[in-house]
Amino acid sequence: MQTVLKLLVEMNGVDVKSQLLSVPQFAESTGISASTVYRKTLNGSIPSVSVAGQVRIPVWYLEELTQKPGELPSWLQKGNVDEV
Repeated sequence: MQTVLKLLVEMNGVDVKSQLLSVPQFAESTGISASTVYRKTLNGSIPSVSVAGQVRIPVWYLEELTQKPGELPSWLQKGNVDEV
């Protein structure tokens, strides 16, 4: 998989590292706990990929959340963060 990813990166000139966030980075950006972020990636509420055994979240998802503040997922709205 790394070979395919490397080839894709070289072909498109994309810096994958800058396009993926770690769980702590996403948690800090959204104000929710890292454990909630991990839980939401496991149940599919937050899109994620595994890179070298570490969970990464695409930047586009954070951008999508911040562009639609009135349409946040119910689990991210105040008072609902701890729902599973």
